[in-house]
Amino acid sequence: MDVNQLPFIDRLNVNDKKLVILIVVRDIREVITSKHPICDEEYFIGHDYSCWPTSSDFSTWNQEGTGVTGVNKQIQKVKGREDVTIIKYEDLVSRPDGIQKELQKKYGLLFEASFSDYHNRSDKLAYKYEGRYRANNQELVLEGKKITEKQLRWKSEEHDNRIYEQFTQCPSLFDALKEFGYEENDDWFDYYIEKFS
Repeated sequence: MDVNQLPFIDRLNVNDKKLVILIVVRDIREVITSKHPICDEEYFIGHDYSCWPTSSDFSTWNQEGTGVTGVNKQIQKVKGREDVTIIKYEDLVSRPDGIQKELQKKYGLLFEASFSDYHNRSDKLAYKYEGRYRANNQELVLEGKKITEKQLRWKSEEHDNRIYEQFTQCPSLFDALKEFGYEENDDWFDYYIEKFS
């Protein structure tokens, strides 16, 4: 979602400093079947919306955030920039230190710790589900856990209807899968057509 902030970052970069912009993409099917640890009653993000807290205590969430297609449009606008690197989430969790070395080489970056040790550094975690940010569903919290391989959630039958609806309502999702190398064609969807048609 942070890719939506790039136009503002560019405007603020009045001294034309060199930026390093890392955009992590993920299999769209995993994204649209995810649920948020704090608000796990419904899917967190769809092709047209994402759920965001609308109360200061994080008790109320509404479908007011940018959806997958909006995020993908922003990625398309910036993906050709020299200062942008697109990283697949699956590569990041399966070979974190390899990704780190590639970034060091490309940008000359120095890192104080290895990517593979991120889960051990509680002071550096992106989110801590404590206090008002307490997780409603602890099973969905991945911060602080080592992940090297993740079971594909979207392949679970419980998400079949979600996958069918989202891809039927928004066929551009098929293009995103192919563009980022998750599928070569649309044949994988035949199962859903047969099941729901």
